[in-house]
Amino acid sequence: SNDCCFAKQSNRCAVLTGAGRAAIAVVGLWGQDASKILSRFFRPNHARPFVQGQIRYGRWVDDPSSESEAKNPTTEESVVVLPISEHQFEIHCHGGAAAVRRIVDGLCRSGTTEVARPPDFAGLAPIDGTTDPLRVEAYECLTQCVTAQTAAIVLDQARGALDRWRIDAVKSLVRESSCAKKIGKQAAKMASAGQISARLTQPFSIVLAGPPNVGKSSLINAMVGYDRSIATEIAGTTRDVLDTETVFDGWPLRLRDTAGLHESEHQIEQLGIGRAIEASGNADLILQVSQPGATTGLGKIRQVIDQLDREVLLLDVLNKSDLATEIPNGVIATVATTGEGVQALLTAIVESFRSQLPPKGAPLPINDRQLAWVRRIAS
Repeated sequence: SNDCCFAKQSNRCAVLTGAGRAAIAVVGLWGQDASKILSRFFRPNHARPFVQGQIRYGRWVDDPSSESEAKNPTTEESVVVLPISEHQFEIHCHGGAAAVRRIVDGLCRSGTTEVARPPDFAGLAPIDGTTDPLRVEAYECLTQCVTAQTAAIVLDQARGALDRWRIDAVKSLVRESSCAKKIGKQAAKMASAGQISARLTQPFSIVLAGPPNVGKSSLINAMVGYDRSIATEIAGTTRDVLDTETVFDGWPLRLRDTAGLHESEHQIEQLGIGRAIEASGNADLILQVSQPGATTGLGKIRQVIDQLDREVLLLDVLNKSDLATEIPNGVIATVATTGEGVQALLTAIVESFRSQLPPKGAPLPINDRQLAWVRRIAS
């Protein structure tokens, strides 16, 4: 059983909840001396034996055997402990970083080793050393996701979606080698989606690029709901890449305001334009922003995209669209100063990413190593 595996392991702990601040955090503790180590810190409200699956309320105190803590005692903290088995425990505490570190650091001082990958307390996979690397990496990725939307995609892989595809593909090849072509096509689809799924642990880079004074800074301010970028009528106000992070519809986004693309003899402006071009080359999606009558600089964006060895999503945005006599097909019309069209733009951004992914439950690479592996199979 899994508990036998836990009992044979050295004492370990891990933060089981994802990155970022939350109301509650969960720390896992397991190993041959887990119960003994827990008793050094946990003071339950009622002195009765632990029962598997039965939560226990109590207080977390610093190890009284620690010399440093004896000299500088800290306040106690309310926690909930859930015994998973004789050698496995969940410690539920306040979600703040300081509270979590206090518990983890105390466990480590008592002979416990902190590990990056949490054990599978939900029964999805064993951690006895035989777990397939694809699922191990999925668990690691899961702890780094910052939204429920991205975590749900990774969870499908933690439950074995990509692992099952690998096993089925090998079995098919053993039965009939002619399946290789079909498997290669499947891998090619996964590799295409992998440009999105391999980056679920970090915000997607959205670069606003275009001519000067088309309202890129105002558009970012309208998208995040506050004045993050300086917006004036003076062309060339933005001379560096300014990042702003937000979440829309469960998707973490990093909006990047850049210098206007145009011909300039000014050295500082040239540096800003160079950084704008560099940011566009590293983007997941480029918003090509223009305004009625402004076309200068749009060719530079197309040139950057054409030179890349990967696909970059592109959306055409016509800001100050209230000044236009007509809106071209396929262009998203916005008026940053009034907020008109901003909601539609955010929806289009998210849909651009979502449309690159297959239906729920499908196999996907969720890190660079897996993406490279899938690409090799496809080729």
